[in-house]
Amino acid sequence: MKKKLHTPEKIVLVCLGSKCKEKGNKDLVQDLKKIIKENHLKNTCEIIKVNCLGKCKHAPIISVQPDNIWFSDITQKEIKHQIENSILLPSTEGLL
Repeated sequence: MKKKLHTPEKIVLVCLGSKCKEKGNKDLVQDLKKIIKENHLKNTCEIIKVNCLGKCKHAPIISVQPDNIWFSDITQKEIKHQIENSILLPSTEGLL
């Protein structure tokens, strides 16, 4: 019998291309995993690390889907706060 494919409500795409990694996205992944765990969101939100989102001049880049929210060119402290809000708030309230 096949396992059922789990599809989360939200996906956080974290770019780990060279510019984004250099600006802290690699370390941010652990922070985001902690936020998800602490708020019991493991079944509703998933973090996916990607090699490149093709927006290097706006690094660091992170996207929250399906809300189509993009974060770019801000500090890791700011991006952590923004991501936390867009994960924890309902989709309609998470838009910034």
